[in-house]
Amino acid sequence: MSIKKSGGPISSEAAGGIKQQSATRSSSDEPVLCIEFQLSDGRVFGFPYSHLVHYRLEESADSDAGPEKLTLEFSRHNVLINGARLSGLGQLLQAGRLARLCEMDSRYENVASERPFISNVQVKSGREANA
Repeated sequence: MSIKKSGGPISSEAAGGIKQQSATRSSSDEPVLCIEFQLSDGRVFGFPYSHLVHYRLEESADSDAGPEKLTLEFSRHNVLINGARLSGLGQLLQAGRLARLCEMDSRYENVASERPFISNVQVKSGREANA
C-alpha cells in the first residue's frame, strides 16, 4: 500500500457508487490526537494516541474474520481488529496519522484489493482483555 502525502481516506468503493471507508488518515502533515473506531452496530469509540501502549500485527487464527489481526493496546482498553491487508495501518500508527477505522461488510473485501479491509473491531476493557 502506498501512502500519499496529500492525505484523505483509504477507502473501498462499493457497487452503485456507495463509498465505504475502512480507514481514514489525517489529511495534513500534523499527527492526529485520537483514533476513532466505528462499529457496524453504530457505536463509536475514540482513544487518544497518548494512551497507545503498543500494537501487534499477526496472522489471525480465525480465518472467517480475516487473515490478519491487529491488536492495539491502550492504557485501559484493547482494540482487536480483524481483516486483510492491515500492514499499511502500522505505518500510519507509527506516524500518528491514523484517524478512523470502520468495520465493513465482507462483501466489500475485494473491491479495492490494494487497500486495508476491516471485517471486525472489538473493544475490550483491560480487565476483559486479560481474562
